[in-house]
Amino acid sequence: MKKPLAFLLSIAFIPLLHSCANGDISELLRSYDDPSDDTPAARCYEQAHTVSLTWRPDPCADTFILMRAEDDGAEEFEEVYSGGATKYTDTFPPTDDQRRVLYRLDKVRGTKLFKGSDCACAVVSATLHDLHEPDGTAEQAVELERIITATMPCSQFRYKGRAFGDEDWFYIRLKPLCRAYIEFVQLDIDSSVPDTCFLLTEQGGLPQDVANRSKIVVENSTLASRCIYFKICPDLNKLFSGVPGASVPAYRMELSEEVYK
Repeated sequence: MKKPLAFLLSIAFIPLLHSCANGDISELLRSYDDPSDDTPAARCYEQAHTVSLTWRPDPCADTFILMRAEDDGAEEFEEVYSGGATKYTDTFPPTDDQRRVLYRLDKVRGTKLFKGSDCACAVVSATLHDLHEPDGTAEQAVELERIITATMPCSQFRYKGRAFGDEDWFYIRLKPLCRAYIEFVQLDIDSSVPDTCFLLTEQGGLPQDVANRSKIVVENSTLASRCIYFKICPDLNKLFSGVPGASVPAYRMELSEEVYK
């Protein structure tokens, strides 16, 4: 006597149900593509002597391996994390300051290792971002009402010649046909030094050098009240001259006067 087709299919499906009951359903549904090439994102200057790293989930990877090397040109990596998480906090001794490091994300699938093709650059620092962060875009600009003191982390890496400089955006409310004076001081250099490592750029304008202990003039030439936006950023060529390093220069701005033109 022939067995019904439905009965035969149910018999064939029993091993599959047994497999699913033992937690193997993920193996049946998972993709068998290679893991994607990914570079971790590194955040510095948020906690002293700490670098926070994150990366994207990857269903094609069994294990993530985070590798670290010094930015010394040798790029001799060592493992600092291995597992299934998508974030890691790398902590350093209190003596480490302005240490430049690289991070590479490798992935494992089965017995095969997939090395990351690019690295994240990070700086271990005892100095943190100032309290005005985030202010890196015109939309995040901070109003300059009286006095602002800020730090500006920046770095020049040996790895691929990469350089990073912070940007701080501010704005001033000015009445019609009004002029404001901003006294600018670089705090980490001697007061007798005439030049700073900073540039000032009004929104839509060109960068201009900022002299130490100088007064910057900001004008509203219109017949309506308006906000004047500008940014402060480091001159990396002046600060590093192409030599790898890291620095956190600091400055102070004081809105000293506001007069009609």
